[in-house]
Amino acid sequence: MLSPRHPLLIVAKCVAGLLVLAASSLPASAQRVPSAFVEHFFGAVHLGASDMHYADDVGVRWSRNGVRWHAHQSAPDTAYDFTTSDRLFESARAHKVRVMPVLSNLPAWASTKDDTSAVSVRHYPPTEKAISAWKDYVEAIVERHPEANYIEIWNEPNIDWFLNADTNYKAYVDRLLIPAAKVIHEHGRKVVAPSYTLEWPMDIWPPEERPARHQRNAASAIKDLDRWLHYHNAWKHIDIVSVHYGKGDVVPHSMPYGTSMMPVYEHLYQNWIRPGRIEGVWNTEAGLTATEAGTAGFVALEPWEQPPYAQWVPRYTLPILHWALRHGWRTRDQYKVFWYHIAQKTPSEEGMLRRTNLLATGADSHRVSRVGRALKTVSTLVTSADSVGPYGGRVTVGFGLNDTPQAANHFPPVRFPTYPFRVGERILVAAWLDRPGIEFGGQGQSGIEVRVEGLRADRAYTVERIDYVSGARSLLAKAKRPSGETLRLNVPRTGDPILYLMVSPTAAE
Repeated sequence: MLSPRHPLLIVAKCVAGLLVLAASSLPASAQRVPSAFVEHFFGAVHLGASDMHYADDVGVRWSRNGVRWHAHQSAPDTAYDFTTSDRLFESARAHKVRVMPVLSNLPAWASTKDDTSAVSVRHYPPTEKAISAWKDYVEAIVERHPEANYIEIWNEPNIDWFLNADTNYKAYVDRLLIPAAKVIHEHGRKVVAPSYTLEWPMDIWPPEERPARHQRNAASAIKDLDRWLHYHNAWKHIDIVSVHYGKGDVVPHSMPYGTSMMPVYEHLYQNWIRPGRIEGVWNTEAGLTATEAGTAGFVALEPWEQPPYAQWVPRYTLPILHWALRHGWRTRDQYKVFWYHIAQKTPSEEGMLRRTNLLATGADSHRVSRVGRALKTVSTLVTSADSVGPYGGRVTVGFGLNDTPQAANHFPPVRFPTYPFRVGERILVAAWLDRPGIEFGGQGQSGIEVRVEGLRADRAYTVERIDYVSGARSLLAKAKRPSGETLRLNVPRTGDPILYLMVSPTAAE
């Protein structure tokens, strides 16, 4: 098998980059992908060996799992114990789940930290002497688990409790990334890195204190990510750029912490993916709930990051999916989002990460939570036909869309963030029915106004409303004809913050 860095494959990669450039000039509405691409867009974090059978229940095809060196080799020059990873991959194989291992956590004997009794010893870079042992471990994992085609190197090395070094990006690239990537590529596998968390983008490291989310976050993340990728040409050792917690809701809010992180995706595409340097971008952790740690400045929540937690699923995933469909999606594994995470270990376990779990933990078993059901509904809806793409026509959801202003102080139309998809011959509309500072319940409207433009005048359309958690459907209109090419609807309001509509054409007349 040729190494991904073999000259012939480098030429092929450059040609692929040119094809992506050409494809990006196509109208967005023409860029459809097979539904299999989108099925593999959805993943989850920490599906353990005993949880793999839940993958279909929550609508994911991939699992991101920590594979930790310290758990496999407690002393130098001893045999590896792969009992846990063997069990993980065997279960994944049985349930047709693809595992992306995250290689991390050094054994104490390989760490640069002097106090080897501290738990944090695992989160330091290896000593110069231990780098060769790190490479040996990576090779052992690659050879042990040939089905692991994509391997992520370390977890969130840009924050100090996962990698504690004088200069994190230098220690990561020189001591962890490049040594491991060379081994992975020699075996024909692909590298996912640097697992960079966007919650705290930095212009300098280490910081004296962590900043709250602010309007310059995207710019700071872009600048810092570029530094990581350029240092010692780290990008040449990376196939897929991985980031964490890039907010999916792309509409900037007026509040101080409200900011879209989608410019990070756009920058990665225009400067790294489109020129053929990097193949794609994966968000390998999305869905963090950090309300318990908010007073410590851990995470600044967006206005919509509040109960009901199931609303986080479409708001984190669908804007990224909509973006991906418009940005040269040419291979199945080019774009992905992994939900964090499957479940806490025990019913009594508390903490910042439990409210967006895909499973709810009972006294002696798990069950799919409302968040898990919402993810299943999303993945089912966007893969319910052979092909998926962004809808090329204009879709508007809001209030007062058809009003004629009667005075200078007339309340202007309210338009909600809306993402339309072409699923086969149907149109899936997803809209967020809130906006900070606007109480839509007091507008005196009998319902939510919807306009779908660009339809065929010789068709009638059926419209169904779909519950964003359960996927249950209710008929809103049967064989309704558009006026010209525009279909106008008045949708009854409910207390749900998310609106899903499926617009299906009837037979041509």
